[in-house]
Amino acid sequence: KKIQSSSDWFFFGGNNPRTVIKDVSIKLNNLIKIKSMHLFLIKKLKQILRAQKVIILIKNDQGVYSRSLSQGKLKPPNFDLDPLINQVSLKDELNDHPTLIKYLTKNKLEVVIPLTRQDRRLGYIFLGEKRQNDAYYNEELEFLQIMAPQASIAIENALLYEKTRHFNLKLKKQVSLKTQQLKKAQIEKITQIYRFAEFGKLASGVIHDLVNPLTALVLNIEYLQGKNYLKTRDLKEVKNHLDKAVKITQNMQGLINAVKKQIKKQESINEISLKDEINQVIQIFAYKARDIGVRLRFLADQDVVIHANPVKFNQVLSNLIANALDACQTSPAKNKQVTVKLQVQANNIKLKVIDTGTGIALKHLNQIFNPLFTTKAGHGTGIGLSICQEIIQNDFQGWIKAKNRINKKGAVFEVEFSV
Repeated sequence: KKIQSSSDWFFFGGNNPRTVIKDVSIKLNNLIKIKSMHLFLIKKLKQILRAQKVIILIKNDQGVYSRSLSQGKLKPPNFDLDPLINQVSLKDELNDHPTLIKYLTKNKLEVVIPLTRQDRRLGYIFLGEKRQNDAYYNEELEFLQIMAPQASIAIENALLYEKTRHFNLKLKKQVSLKTQQLKKAQIEKITQIYRFAEFGKLASGVIHDLVNPLTALVLNIEYLQGKNYLKTRDLKEVKNHLDKAVKITQNMQGLINAVKKQIKKQESINEISLKDEINQVIQIFAYKARDIGVRLRFLADQDVVIHANPVKFNQVLSNLIANALDACQTSPAKNKQVTVKLQVQANNIKLKVIDTGTGIALKHLNQIFNPLFTTKAGHGTGIGLSICQEIIQNDFQGWIKAKNRINKKGAVFEVEFSV
């Protein structure tokens, strides 16, 4: 056996072993992270015992070796060590267990230190051969026997801390996810309420624009009934009045579809024509523009078809046009105008809403997209532009910005995204 008696403290670097044990115990109690504790144990055992290698295997809650820390790789044993090891043991003391001897010899390990806490085996520390092939002495084995329970307590505490930390991180992620989901739900509710409120402001104009074509439709039908064209067989004039009635009906249907998008909640992605979507929004605001004396026009280089949420696109443009009309309404300018420009450049789409209103105060340019910020004292909610920004960034992966017109009164809102 590689055991020799010694009566001096040379094996502990000239230090009293009790002092060494006390210092190791204090350090272990101060370490809370399992990796730091492993590194400390490896470094200290190599230093004190002059072991060529120190390997630590730790079990998880299911009894599987879940981590190994050492200078080299060590494959965990494929047999159960627990019944074979009850205390700090030298390899030469384990001759009754040939499978274990074979495992230790193959990996050049000389000492096995069980880590046990309240009848639960946490893992093992393995010591390799000593430098210069020295033997492990009684004093060193006694030191390991005293150190093992302290190391076990410290490792158990570190594992508990790690488990608690992982649980807290998981809980934090779940809380964060739930908070985001609640925030999203709240934003959706606020957005829908905002759409209803904004549509309420336009309702009288929409009704007006529905009544006029209805009146024209009724007049065309009554005219046909009064003339009794079915008897006279003047089919050309009958067709002319019917074509007018169909066109009026189609215009009304377009307005009704535009109204539905103002108040509808829709999450589906569809293939949409931007030109058609913009014309529908302009149709909604046509009466208000006429009523406040603003010319509302739409300029487009070309049409483009994209896959997008039509309701959300409609919502962004509606907010921008509504703000532009409000700015023009308070402006003293005579020739008031709001222009919507659609430009297609390669794979990029640029949408501009330009007004001849009062412009944006320089101190407000960096604030107008902030939630609840408004310059419309008394009637602004401060959520329209923040909703626009969120939709453009999250649903269209684009950007939106605002600026004042150069050398002219009014503002420009620019939206850009890729197809």
